[in-house]
Amino acid sequence: MNWLVKIADQPSGECFKLAAKWGMDNYADVIHGTINMAQVGGRRPHAWNEKDGKVFDPTLDHWFSVEKWYSPDWITQAQGETRYNGEEAVVKAIQEGHWGPW
Repeated sequence: MNWLVKIADQPSGECFKLAAKWGMDNYADVIHGTINMAQVGGRRPHAWNEKDGKVFDPTLDHWFSVEKWYSPDWITQAQGETRYNGEEAVVKAIQEGHWGPW
């Protein structure tokens, strides 16, 4: 499966909504950052979750190891920029009037 194409096919900002809701429902951290999407146009903002030392990408409905997700040698080359717990992310979305990034 080409995961990056699946991410690119989502409506803009959908990952932020999915990550906030998943984080709230599953007591997980919500990470806003960027991932490398060279196949579809370079780095793009993206959101994912971290729980119990693993990364969950709700856009892909898939778990990854933290080491793999953030590795500069792996396809995403993810860079986390901000971290919230699930409740903080939902409250911030209400305050800002959108799901992110913030």
